[in-house]
Amino acid sequence: MTDDPERALALEPHCDDPLTLSRNVVQIMDMLQLYQAEVARILGLQCADVAHLAQARTRLRPHTHAWRQACLLVRCYTALYARYDGDSVAMYHWLHRDLPAFGASPHRLMVDGHALADVVAHLEQARQMKTVESQTGDL
Repeated sequence: MTDDPERALALEPHCDDPLTLSRNVVQIMDMLQLYQAEVARILGLQCADVAHLAQARTRLRPHTHAWRQACLLVRCYTALYARYDGDSVAMYHWLHRDLPAFGASPHRLMVDGHALADVVAHLEQARQMKTVESQTGDL
């Protein structure tokens, strides 16, 4: 892994094309039942920018704050999807319930707390622990 966050994001397949990343964000917005205003706050954009994104009138620009946040949002969705085997109800419930580890809901942290990276780290750490447990359980 690299210490350069721009390079690390470039290595992620969902972060190498503006059209693909923009479409992924719009799909995630629908799948997680996020409002355009919430996605705007997560990405650091204006509501009108997200509306244009949803209408395919614009794309995210590489190497911007919104681009980096969008890459994190895709990672968040991917980890959440894996954790709950795609069960959208369970995914929605996890996002909206208060978690002791955070002292708030992940949704609130992502939208109002500017802590998307913390939510992603929590999900990915839990996923790694689950993988290790399943590997050692076979011994």
